[in-house]
Amino acid sequence: MARIAFLVVTLALALAVAPTARAEDQTQEAAPATAPAPAAIPDASFRAMKDHVVKLGLQDGAEIDGRLIAFEAQSVTLVVFPTNEVITFERKGVVSLRAVEPVAAPAPIPAAGPAPVASAQEPIAPAAVMERHFAVNIGIPPELAIDLDYGYFYAFGDVSIVFPAATDGDWVPMSFGMGVNFPPASNKSWKLEVFAQYSPMREGSEEWIHAFGVGLGVHYTADSGLTFGFKTPIFGYSAKSGSYSDSGGSSGEAVAMYYLASGVGLPLASLGYRF
Repeated sequence: MARIAFLVVTLALALAVAPTARAEDQTQEAAPATAPAPAAIPDASFRAMKDHVVKLGLQDGAEIDGRLIAFEAQSVTLVVFPTNEVITFERKGVVSLRAVEPVAAPAPIPAAGPAPVASAQEPIAPAAVMERHFAVNIGIPPELAIDLDYGYFYAFGDVSIVFPAATDGDWVPMSFGMGVNFPPASNKSWKLEVFAQYSPMREGSEEWIHAFGVGLGVHYTADSGLTFGFKTPIFGYSAKSGSYSDSGGSSGEAVAMYYLASGVGLPLASLGYRF
């Protein structure tokens, strides 16, 4: 009897446990497999794409195009295209990050090497030369002279400082001229002069000789400002005023007086400084 009772109890327990185990197996089979959580996008990826156009993939399957302007531990901020709205997304909801525009590779850093040495054959640019135009000169015969050299224009004036003192004021020669000057070659320090002149000379208290003519000259100006030059009368004529005007005179005398007035009135040689 005891053996029969043991078998009955064992059979009852087996029947009670079997449905429970079967139900657990069915529950495990019915439960769907849970998809693995996507890996979080690292800070390095956001940092690399900052200020670039990107495509964000969200958990709900949406994709957003825009320019990545900021990111933090819990958020990502984009300027969304095409509306240009600034929208901040939760970072945990961002499942993908892709570049829309190509990102330029950084330029290679050149290898360090010795500093380049200037070649001895490389031309050296000449220093700028100051333009000089107005000059103050001492002339021969002893005169105080000024001149203006501006481009092709040339003008001068002078007055004797010795003849008036040597003749008690009877002879007061002077000259004025205007014309052109130009460099004979590429060296602009030298200038050739072609000018028309007027050389009046007072002789006595009321007599004047008026000499008109054409002359040539040349002058040189150094970079330092030192200048010197030469002038000579070429041809001309003269007229008289005052008591001379009543005495007449031949054409030969008029030409001779032209050279006399020009010889004592022109700065035949000069030395000075040009500003």
